[in-house]
Amino acid sequence: MLVKARHTFERWYTSHIRHQVFVIISVLMLLVVLAIGIISWAATEIAADSFINQRVTLMQRQWMQSSIQLGTAANITSPYLALYSDDDNTIPDFLKGIDTLGVKEFELSNAHVVTFLSPFKSDWLHFVYFPDKDPEMVNYGQGVMAYVAYMMLLVFALGLVAAHLISRHFSLPILGLVQQVHQLPVDGASIKRRARNDEIGALQNAYQNAYLRIQSFLEREKQFTRFASHELRTPVHVTKGAVELLKMIEGDEKKTNILSRIELANQDMEKLINTFLLIGREEMGQQNRVSLGNIINESLSRHHYLLSDRHIDVMRTIESDVIVAEDFAKVVLANLVRNAFSYSLSSVRVALEGRRLVIQNDISEAAQHGFGHGEEIVKVVCRSANWRYHFRIAASKATVVIYF
Repeated sequence: MLVKARHTFERWYTSHIRHQVFVIISVLMLLVVLAIGIISWAATEIAADSFINQRVTLMQRQWMQSSIQLGTAANITSPYLALYSDDDNTIPDFLKGIDTLGVKEFELSNAHVVTFLSPFKSDWLHFVYFPDKDPEMVNYGQGVMAYVAYMMLLVFALGLVAAHLISRHFSLPILGLVQQVHQLPVDGASIKRRARNDEIGALQNAYQNAYLRIQSFLEREKQFTRFASHELRTPVHVTKGAVELLKMIEGDEKKTNILSRIELANQDMEKLINTFLLIGREEMGQQNRVSLGNIINESLSRHHYLLSDRHIDVMRTIESDVIVAEDFAKVVLANLVRNAFSYSLSSVRVALEGRRLVIQNDISEAAQHGFGHGEEIVKVVCRSANWRYHFRIAASKATVVIYF
């Protein structure tokens, strides 16, 4: 129960700077209130002791005057007074240790004692006063402490109100800045500056400057993307048209096959350009949704030329089908299949089971460092498409697993 309450308080405390300021000021006010209570209690006790000492001194002097007038020690009949001498057999134990004249207080016995020389013989007398037994002695200490308690509660309540107002005062500028950041449009509009010379103003200016630098960088990136989109697509379209024209006029089968490979590579380039442009956008555009099994078969066929003059066993298992984004899937499969075919020594296994795709091939020790930038492209595409990608090399086998 205590652990749960502690975690709840920690979440509440760390969730807002206003809560933190409120708690800190409240704790400080609690310490102030406790200090007020301790000081008031100590002052009350000191004042009460001073008053009682004055009273017992006054009564001792009155007893001295009466005794001198009578010529002998006056009898004490009050139940709250007592008189003892050092040679008295009935003297209490707490009086036996007195070795100086004057007024003393004994808290355990709740007694105030005036020690003085006897006016009739060379002897010390102890005039003892018990304030608790004195009916004329009003216990004003309890009444004073009650007022002190009320004052402590009032001060603490005012402290809580002050903590609330102060925490609200310091958190409002920060909340205003947060609200401005959340409501900031993406069209490059800047944050409204406020004439503040404190840390909040410095934070706002620092964020404004950083935001403007980011906006400038994004604008340059956006401009580059527009130019790259045009400049990269132009040679792709030119190559596509040229290949189609050459295939129409070329009758040699060998040259036609070469042109077909150029055409496929050009199509892969076009898909890669589309993928890069989609990844660079803040909001993903819509892509065609196609069968993953068909993309696997198409990619295996397109890259089969990499196995020419090599004895590589390709095992293909497609037990299910998944509908995926066309451009993303083609770029990922093209990189993975090309890498597997390029580095394989004797076998390549491609298996689609449920929503899990496994591509595995044996590799040589010299090829155990991955496939460079191709892997980075696959990671970025999978992250953008919300696919889980795993790659590892163990026992001279490279294994790629993707969950779609």
